[in-house]
Amino acid sequence: MVLIFSSNANESTEIPREVQRAANRKVRIVTVRIDGAEPAEALEYYLGPVQWFDALPPPVENHLQRLARDIRAILEPPAVKKGEPISKEGVGQQVRKERQQRHRMSSGEALQFYSCFISYSSKDQVFADRLHADLQNKGVRCWFAPHDLPIGAKTWDAIDEAIRLRDKLLIILSEASIASDWVEDEVSKAFAEERERNMTILFPIRIDDAVMTTSEAWATKLRDQRNVGDFRQWKEPAAYQKSVERLLRDLKAPV
Repeated sequence: MVLIFSSNANESTEIPREVQRAANRKVRIVTVRIDGAEPAEALEYYLGPVQWFDALPPPVENHLQRLARDIRAILEPPAVKKGEPISKEGVGQQVRKERQQRHRMSSGEALQFYSCFISYSSKDQVFADRLHADLQNKGVRCWFAPHDLPIGAKTWDAIDEAIRLRDKLLIILSEASIASDWVEDEVSKAFAEERERNMTILFPIRIDDAVMTTSEAWATKLRDQRNVGDFRQWKEPAAYQKSVERLLRDLKAPV
């Protein structure tokens, strides 16, 4: 099911019923947002865990070709080559590799930057929204974690899959995110993915000094083992832009 989402969708009486019916029948929902509206309460529970695409900035017509490629890459099942023997253990790895490759190739600039899963606390929403928009505008494909939704298998399965399908996990470190069980779980999953893929996945950045003084074990591990990007002055335009440029440099994918 492809849902065209806008502020009008929030006002509709039919769309919440259609979305609920699709979710109850386990129909996959792909949401295309054509304005900056966020889901109202009637839709938030069902749309939080699903794949989102932005047809922004307007006009929508400028994004149709990219959206068609992106949605096709999400909906088409991964193919396993005929005649090629694969062990049961290897099937899962090959499927994930093919999904990741399709995800990276699903936009015209996909090979320029690694794709990212953004992990953050909802208390840092203003910064997260700004960074997400700026990265998307530069061609970095990002996925937002729905931290405000109730904990449940469906939500965690969606997050788990999103982390597997993205090249990097960009974690926004702050006093709020270090206290978040959601963020801790996502970082633990990313550490596991690093061991499985044998490559660096975690990209930590900080917007305050909490990570430098915390005693939380997972955050201390990040502090001790990784260079943490500095966005503490993100409210100052020049400093913020300089930090974004450095982050983009580090997210460059090899051609």
